[in-house]
Amino acid sequence: MRAQESLPAPEEFRTRLENVRNLELAKAVVRLHHIDELGAVALHRGMDLHLLKGAAFATTLYRDPGLRPMSDIDVLVSPRHFESWSRELEGLGYVLVDVSDHASGYRRRATGVLVEIHRELTSAADFLGLTTGAILSRSRPLDAGDGIRLRTLSWEDHLLHLCLHASFQHGFRQPGVNAWDARTIAERPDLDLEAFLERARERRLAPWVYGGLAMTAAVFESPRLTSLLSALADSVPRSVIRKARRFRAERLLAPGRDAVFGTPFARLGWTGWNVTTLSLLWAISQPRTPEIRRSLGARVGRILQLARNHGLAFSGSTSNTAPAHTMGPTSASLGEVRDV
Repeated sequence: MRAQESLPAPEEFRTRLENVRNLELAKAVVRLHHIDELGAVALHRGMDLHLLKGAAFATTLYRDPGLRPMSDIDVLVSPRHFESWSRELEGLGYVLVDVSDHASGYRRRATGVLVEIHRELTSAADFLGLTTGAILSRSRPLDAGDGIRLRTLSWEDHLLHLCLHASFQHGFRQPGVNAWDARTIAERPDLDLEAFLERARERRLAPWVYGGLAMTAAVFESPRLTSLLSALADSVPRSVIRKARRFRAERLLAPGRDAVFGTPFARLGWTGWNVTTLSLLWAISQPRTPEIRRSLGARVGRILQLARNHGLAFSGSTSNTAPAHTMGPTSASLGEVRDV
C-alpha cells in the first residue's frame, strides 16, 4: 500500500489556492476582453449574442471571475445569424478548429482563446424538441456596461442546459464546476420552479434532465435538487430512477473509461433500448450535408463514422474534426472535447 501523502500546512494550502485563483483571474481577464470585443461586434452589426456556462456565470454566479475557471467561451446565436457570426470571427483572427451538428469551435490565432459558437443549445436539438427561437425569446440582457450588446439565458434555461450538457451531451461525465453551477442556480430564490419543470417534463427531455439533476445532487447535495427530482419522477421511466440512484460522485467526475458509461455512444442505453432510442440513432445517423441525405451509402458511412469516433473511443480525445469536415459533423462531436 502506498504511504499516504501528508497534507500541506494550512498556510501553504491557502497560498496554493491563492496562486490558482490568481492564475484563473488572469485568464478570465483575457477572456472577458474577448467577450467585450464580441459584444461590440454584436452591437455594431445588430446581432444578439447570448453567453452560456462560464462566460455567463463568471460575473453573475461568482463574486470573483477568478473563482470560475473555463476552458472556452460558449455563446448561443440565432441560427439565421450563425454564418454571419462565423465570418465575423474569421475577420477577427479566429480559425475554425472543430465542428458538430450544433456548434463550431474557433481559436484566436494571437491569443489561443477558444470560442464555441452554438446554433442550438445541444446536439440533436430537433430530436429533443429544443427550439433556439423559443429559448432566445426567454433570454435576458446581461449588464456589460458601455452599451455592449450581450444577453444570456433565463435561469430556468441555464439549468436545463447544464442538465442536458452533463447527461445527453457528455454521456454522464461532468466537471465539478459545472455541477456546482447547476446546484447554485437550483438554489436561487428567483428560479421559477414551475416554469423549469414545465419545460423539463417534455417526454424526450425528461429522462435526460432527471439524469443531469441526479448527477448534480450526487456531487453536491441540495434540498432544492431533491425537491426537483421528486417533482420530475413521475415523468421518467422507473428504470431511469433506478439507474440514477446508483450515481456516485467519484465515478461521475472520472475521465475516460472510468466514467459512468465509458464512451459517448454508450449513453444511448440510459432510456432503455426502445422506439425512442432507435429514433435517436436514426436522427444522428443522418448525413448533415443536404445533397447526400437521401443516399443509403452516405447513411452507412455516417453510422461507421459514429462507431469509430464515439462507440470505439475509450481513451484520449473523441474529436472527429477531420471526418466532420468531409462527411459533416456527428452528434456530440464537439462536446466531447471541451466541456467547461
